[in-house]
Amino acid sequence: MKRFALVIFALGALCLPSRGISDDPSYTPSPLEILDADRKALTSLSIVVEIQTPKSGNRWSRFPMFFDYVAPNKYRSEIRTGGLEGSLIIIADGRMISSYPTKTGVVTQNLQADVVASIKSNGPSDLLTVLATPSLTFSSLFHLVSSTAQDSRVLLTVRPKVSVASYDKIMLVLSADGKTPISAEAVKAGKTIVRLTFKTYARNAAVDPAKLIFTPPDK
Repeated sequence: MKRFALVIFALGALCLPSRGISDDPSYTPSPLEILDADRKALTSLSIVVEIQTPKSGNRWSRFPMFFDYVAPNKYRSEIRTGGLEGSLIIIADGRMISSYPTKTGVVTQNLQADVVASIKSNGPSDLLTVLATPSLTFSSLFHLVSSTAQDSRVLLTVRPKVSVASYDKIMLVLSADGKTPISAEAVKAGKTIVRLTFKTYARNAAVDPAKLIFTPPDK
């Protein structure tokens, strides 16, 4: 399950709610500030993502991920890995982050406030928490390395301002207005270590509140 920590990172930066852009009409916002401002009004979000991770023989494993978020700081993520581990479930209820693989039902819990404090001090390695925390803005966590418009899309490359061990940079493909993610790649030592393709990205969608309540799994 450790390899999916990268996925958690690569999602959060794209979706996090945050502060708005300056009211000065002469001010030109950066691409990161545009992302931040678009998330400011977000009340909920439902995403379906295809995750790809490399394996031997130049092949890729593929897993679906389902993610639901409700402002200001609640979310549920399910990565359906299959195999021996089953699915990985992560639920943040506004106070505690609880995670467990469905095959074993062994639960890990951390205070959400502690995870947020760690991200501020040690860098953005946990993207779901970034996504669910308004004070953790994209522009405060990342340096913009490059921004290019190509084929009615915006291509961004970002690096964390505080280095993390799991990746060096994230390459994002966004819609022409720079607000909706299309795909993302995380790179470490020049190699792509995870790819994300966004199948659906539904802003302010209805989310069942029961999904955001942690119930210990049956073992």
